[in-house]
Amino acid sequence: MGKINDFFDRFNQDHPLSTFTRILNGNDKSREEPVEYQYSNKPVSLYNISGEEIVELTPEARVNIRKNEGSNQLIVESVNGQGTRTVITTCEASDDQGDQNEINHMLSILVQNIQRARRNGVEGLTVPINEYELVAYIQNRPSIEIDLDRLEEAINFRQRDEVLSDFIGDLHQNKRVDVYTACNNIYNVEAANILKNEYQKYSNIHFYELKENYNHMVFWNDEVILNNIKRSPEAVIIGIGLAGEKPMHAISIRNDRESSVIRKVSFLTNHTMNVREEMLNAQFLRHASGVEEVARARNMSEEIKNKIILELAVAEARYRYDEVRIHDFLRAILNIYYTETKMKLIRVPFNDPNLIMNLIPEASSGLLAEIREEQIIYYGFDSAARILVDEYGWIDMGYGRAGHDASRVSMRTYEKQASETTIRARYISEMNQVLVANERRSATVSYKYVKDVVLKYNDIGLDADAQIGLLLEIPSINDPGYRVSITNIIKETLTKESPFRLFGEIRRRAKPKKSDPQPENRLSESPIGYE
Repeated sequence: MGKINDFFDRFNQDHPLSTFTRILNGNDKSREEPVEYQYSNKPVSLYNISGEEIVELTPEARVNIRKNEGSNQLIVESVNGQGTRTVITTCEASDDQGDQNEINHMLSILVQNIQRARRNGVEGLTVPINEYELVAYIQNRPSIEIDLDRLEEAINFRQRDEVLSDFIGDLHQNKRVDVYTACNNIYNVEAANILKNEYQKYSNIHFYELKENYNHMVFWNDEVILNNIKRSPEAVIIGIGLAGEKPMHAISIRNDRESSVIRKVSFLTNHTMNVREEMLNAQFLRHASGVEEVARARNMSEEIKNKIILELAVAEARYRYDEVRIHDFLRAILNIYYTETKMKLIRVPFNDPNLIMNLIPEASSGLLAEIREEQIIYYGFDSAARILVDEYGWIDMGYGRAGHDASRVSMRTYEKQASETTIRARYISEMNQVLVANERRSATVSYKYVKDVVLKYNDIGLDADAQIGLLLEIPSINDPGYRVSITNIIKETLTKESPFRLFGEIRRRAKPKKSDPQPENRLSESPIGYE
């Protein structure tokens, strides 16, 4: 731990960790309002435990409990819009009033669950048909009778839904919930901490931390989960970051390309993310470049931003490496190299895509990593990675990455291939961004921005002919006349040729050459035009 802290001090002596911690734990008052999401009123089918349909409840159908006259039978039945009755559950009760009250109470729970299922848009529901199954139903049903698939969908897509209110209401009624966290990455652990803090007053919510058991993953068939299901089958299960097929009555919350579990759990609990949580969410989605975006939005200084990037990258890496290995990696990237086209290059003892992308923002737009003089890996644009794979035989590593085995002798060749490919991709991307943004700028400012890009890339090795050749690949240039204008700006800026000098010049119609035959004039010079 001491070595890592020494590295932090070396990285930035001016900003102690206390400043960093204070900034990260501030509150973000902005709140995202997801779209409303509701199910339409549609039929619900009730099935017995064998899977046979008992009845289809149409929107106008009613479900109620009645006592069969002349006996102790208690019946749950449905009545459709035409008055047709269908028996759903029939229970025999003894003469004891306490027994009758108990069965009536259990049937009331069943009816409430059916009504909630209808309101929540469930397509089908398995129900008991007699007193034996009713007892088993009450004992084995989840304590929270809501559509868990719909609740999971609402959480994962951050959609406002009535099912969320039902879930919170059930928590207030002391119904059991077991939360299992895969403690194999920082995002799962932070999400679990949010749940613990928000639900700490509920004694009915139990938290379990599960350690990785295979390939840095934790699966739903973990022994702790299976044993708890046997002991408490009524519990609703929430799994954070668990892999594999989930059991019944379970909600799976996992990181995906749209959102981290931190944001999803914050939505579930109506929790306002603090700055640290917001930046961890950004780190998961877009790595260091995502953290940079948040820092810019909050007007953080360059020093504070770099401190945060380093701190969060190291915190994430601690779930995979010990302190010594992390320190070796950090010490290696203190030395940043550059190719001829000013592309960043690092030489590191091992390849870890997350650590590299979490530490270095340029990994999203062009970075080379040399691994022990044995391998070279490109990080950056998908388009550049595809060119390296298709034209130079690199290995496609996905997500804007391409790699190649190398030696000390061949490394220089691969550096040049990646560097030249990246400058082309960067030029296309940056020029496209400028042209799109120019739609909201004045003409004078727009011209200057285009000229600045032209000069910038000329300085790092992209001459006029190369830039003009790449204009065909810029998405925002779809008008040939527009392309000619940008071409002329490039020529005006980088060459002695000045196409724009023709503007304002008075041009005369070209006279025919003497050798050209004169057109025959069939009209005379007479006033009326005839001979």
